[in-house]
Amino acid sequence: MAEFELYDLPAISSNLARNDSARIIRNGLVVQCFNTFEDFVRERSAEILNLIETSRVSFGNLPSGLQKAVTIESLKAISFQLKLQDSANRINFVQDFCEKISSTKQSTFTLPEIAFFHSASNVTKEDIQTTLSSFLIEKPWDQIRNICSRTGLSAMAAETVFHGFAHRRHRAAHRAKTSISEVDLSQSLLDASGLAIGFDVLLSVASNLVVKMKSPLMPKQFILPVATAIPLRFIKYDGRKFIEIKEAGRRSISSSQDALSLISGAVNRSKKEEGVLVIFDSGGNMSEWKI
Repeated sequence: MAEFELYDLPAISSNLARNDSARIIRNGLVVQCFNTFEDFVRERSAEILNLIETSRVSFGNLPSGLQKAVTIESLKAISFQLKLQDSANRINFVQDFCEKISSTKQSTFTLPEIAFFHSASNVTKEDIQTTLSSFLIEKPWDQIRNICSRTGLSAMAAETVFHGFAHRRHRAAHRAKTSISEVDLSQSLLDASGLAIGFDVLLSVASNLVVKMKSPLMPKQFILPVATAIPLRFIKYDGRKFIEIKEAGRRSISSSQDALSLISGAVNRSKKEEGVLVIFDSGGNMSEWKI
């Protein structure tokens, strides 16, 4: 972050204009960071819905919460999104999405991609809770924390992380005098990464189980009761080279001076155990994950 020189200089008259510019940029980046996270959860949820509709799972075998989300709750999303449409497109917009909802009565159906995170302007912690619960994930926020902790990103309660992340965004977007620090900006980037991987891992693993369902689960049954059941393996830099290692492993499985050369083999091994590969750069920062 330091290379972008977004820090404040001493508050003397010759630095005031420069500091104001840096403050505005920091504030804008915090807002954009949260917006990017919102875009991610919306787009990833839409991808998962597409996966479900192209599978052979029967609509009647989907979790009841998911059935409700793509029908009843989607009507709320249509109502909200309608306000954002050009007046000339509104009838087609409603017809297209109502047609998708109606298709759920058929053996082959198309799910409305706006079923999740499209009923309001901003993503809330309740939205994340509801979305993951719709896929029969028990105690979603606890499980996000589990993933974040195991990947070394955060040991804090995930709800607390999200609250701080959203609060910084709100202050930066709506309070003109707010000055987001470099530390807060860095924290927002870390929060976005941790929440994103937690959300994606849980949603991806649960959806892979959902499409295999042959009959509905009983009430209060969960398809993913504990995140600890999801195997993790890592590609990390040990100070001399990059290594592939399993969670809690004592010995590396493979090593190389180049992380890229390790990814293909590590992905194959991760897929065989139905787990997740998390890749870190030489500075110890998470760069990507593969499910």
